[in-house]
Amino acid sequence: MDLSYNQLTMLLPDFGQMTSLKVLSLTSNNLNGSLTQEGSC
Repeated sequence: MDLSYNQLTMLLPDFGQMTSLKVLSLTSNNLNGSLTQEGSC
């Protein structure tokens, strides 16, 4: 999923439940929150 350069300014959702998600790009946005290590490769 590529959400790069969208000027997003929201809190990060819980991506840990998206088990089929392989790639996530959030480059150049203004997001707040943290990513967990749970489920990471």
